[in-house]
Amino acid sequence: MGIRGLSTYFSDHGSHFENVEISDTEVIVDGNNLYFLLTASCKGLNNAFGGDYYKLYKCFVEYFTTMKNCGISPYLVFDGGHEEIKMKTARKRRLESIRKAVTLGPSSQHKAPGLNSMGKLLFLDVLEELNIKVFQTEFEADREIAWLAMQKNCPVMSNDSDFFIFSVDYIKLDSIDIEGSKSCGKLICSQFNRQKFIQRHNLHSVELLHLMASLIGNDYISMSDLETIFTSIKLPPPRKNWTERHRRIQSIINWLSKEKDTNVAIDRILGCYPMTARPKLKQKILDSMSMYAGHDPSHQVLVEPACLQPHLRDLYTKCRLTARSVDVVTRREVYLGCTQVEERNLESVEIQGLTLFKTQLSIICPEKMSIAIQCRIKRWYSVIEYYEVDPINVLELDKEKRLELIHRSLHAPLESKVREKLEPETYGLFLVMNLWCENNHPSQYLVIALLIFRFLILYVEPHVAQTNSIKKLQAALNSKATHSRKLPYMQCMLAYAQFFHLDDSMRTSDKNYDRSLVHVCNIIQAIYKRTRQLNTLLANPITLPSVNHFFC
Repeated sequence: MGIRGLSTYFSDHGSHFENVEISDTEVIVDGNNLYFLLTASCKGLNNAFGGDYYKLYKCFVEYFTTMKNCGISPYLVFDGGHEEIKMKTARKRRLESIRKAVTLGPSSQHKAPGLNSMGKLLFLDVLEELNIKVFQTEFEADREIAWLAMQKNCPVMSNDSDFFIFSVDYIKLDSIDIEGSKSCGKLICSQFNRQKFIQRHNLHSVELLHLMASLIGNDYISMSDLETIFTSIKLPPPRKNWTERHRRIQSIINWLSKEKDTNVAIDRILGCYPMTARPKLKQKILDSMSMYAGHDPSHQVLVEPACLQPHLRDLYTKCRLTARSVDVVTRREVYLGCTQVEERNLESVEIQGLTLFKTQLSIICPEKMSIAIQCRIKRWYSVIEYYEVDPINVLELDKEKRLELIHRSLHAPLESKVREKLEPETYGLFLVMNLWCENNHPSQYLVIALLIFRFLILYVEPHVAQTNSIKKLQAALNSKATHSRKLPYMQCMLAYAQFFHLDDSMRTSDKNYDRSLVHVCNIIQAIYKRTRQLNTLLANPITLPSVNHFFC
């Protein structure tokens, strides 16, 4: 949800945070916030070349392993589809993502750390691997996160400004010191002291804090509804680093500090409005305050989305069905995304996974309907097709029919000698790479490079202490302490180690950067991602390699 300006306002008042060390507790975590935080803070990512998923994998595992070692049991809750009120922001973010995708290069990749197509898949894989609970809400997750924390009487971890207001113990995600926590044995972080804030600003109750948040605008009450208030309340003088928004927040706090009774304060505020406008606005204010306090007895926490077919709801809440599935059914539109480097003048990398995606739509949609499929076109996005969905009842398909359906979507024959000769996971990889090769005709060197990476990660790196550092490998080879059995593995890894690292000349210049080559490589990610999603909907008739064992 978020309240614009509130996060920076509270953060500027650092005295309202206190350093704490926590252990042996469950915590409710804002899953989307944490995913973006970890991808932004992961060191050495080279997203300009397609993702660096193995580095991301190690970063995710280290973070959650440290949490568990501190006795923390995280429960991650993720946002779902887009409500109408959020579409303006969603469209703005799409354009920003496209701009980054078609301009990003090695010298500027630090500006877009989240630009990787399969990072979210990998994140969810790690959570499943470590047996961490997850839930995906139908729409925005903030209220569900807060109310679940109230129900369980445990802290919330997020960077969202709403949690300054909700009646929960609030820990900022970006305050968590993972390195320090490793040696401490407890999770070192900063917790917001809400009572201290209330006392310092002379607010007589937490209800007045809820009223303050409601009067500066949120999803319940728009800023246009509240403009009249600021014609009657005096704004404080400007300060350095203060925006107009900060002045409005301070003016509301100053005004409420003179009030002792919340209901009286609401009636005085409404006095600025015509009689006819007061009842509707008052109800909006009361609903907003009730939401922050968790006082809606009719609201059930973590409910499965009723818009989806019953047999799909469990997949959705466990984050194995994309959040955009709700948009498909409720809005009858879907945006295919632009979350990796692309060449502006080439068609979107998502196009080659379109047949797979249409099969997904046929399974997700409960009835015949027309879905507007949106995709990147140069530096913009637009509807590329209105797809007439002919529903498929997946419950009526036996295993062989499901296998046939995914092969057909991948343009691959079901009866194949290759299928008989390869291990299941290798065959799944073959299906993805086969479609990619048929459409793009990559050089044999590119195909071999992908297979060599997979070989190194699966069979070599486990024997060299999970490192591809040239210095560490050379030191180990020259050390008498290194066991002779490990030498061949280290020599093998050293021969390829340079290809895991960015050439120094590219840190400051994109002169030698081949965007078209990266675009072609990223097409295989789009095919893999759509294949994974369809395979999940079909109860996994084929076996696919994990993200971090598939693409560098």
